[in-house]
Amino acid sequence: MEQTVSATQARIHFGEMLRTVVEKQQGITVERSGKPLAVLIPAAMYEQIKGRLDNRRRRTHVEKILQAGAAVHRRRRQALTPPETVIRQMREMRNENLR
Repeated sequence: MEQTVSATQARIHFGEMLRTVVEKQQGITVERSGKPLAVLIPAAMYEQIKGRLDNRRRRTHVEKILQAGAAVHRRRRQALTPPETVIRQMREMRNENLR
C-alpha cells in the first residue's frame, strides 16, 4: 500500500522516507492541503518510467517523420505530370518548331 504524507512531514522526516522508499520499493506521495504534489519513488522505478516515456516519444517522433514523408510523397505524385502527357507535349512543341 502506498504511503501519503504532508509536505511538512516530508520535510521533517525526509531521511526516514528515503529509507522506506528504498527498503520497501514503493512510492510515497507528498501532499499539500490534501492535493498530491510529488511522489518519492525508488531510482530504478524512475528509470523504468523514464525509459517507457522515452520509447513512446521516439516512436511518436518516428511516426511523425513517416507521416510527413508520406504526405510529401503524395504531393509529389499529384504534382507530377504523367509520362504520356509529357511525351505528347514535347512532340507537339517539336512539330510546332518544325513548321
